[in-house]
Amino acid sequence: VVRARSNMRNIATFASNITIVIAELTDPWRAVSVMREVVPDYVFHFAAQAFNGMSYQEPAYTLNTNVMSTLNILEAIRQMGREKETRVFIAGSSTVYGASTEQWGGPIPESAPLQ
Repeated sequence: VVRARSNMRNIATFASNITIVIAELTDPWRAVSVMREVVPDYVFHFAAQAFNGMSYQEPAYTLNTNVMSTLNILEAIRQMGREKETRVFIAGSSTVYGASTEQWGGPIPESAPLQ
């Protein structure tokens, strides 16, 4: 799923091997419609406003985009009765670990404290 205004360069190398659906996941009706159309076994949810600076400039937009898109995906799966069949991976950010990111020389383990 991509937004209508998305830059497709990130998927250009494999776009011909996948089905691309244009949708806005902050729209609950569209999220349900897409899920009913695709009936996924797996959802890799990377749809988010991920720019830290913008999150301070546009906090309501960031909250709406990140929380409502997640809610709409999960609700669509629930409404379809596929809670046990569809696995959902929700991506996060190392930013939630704050200062603890400076303590690790490589990947941050999930056991790292949130600071």
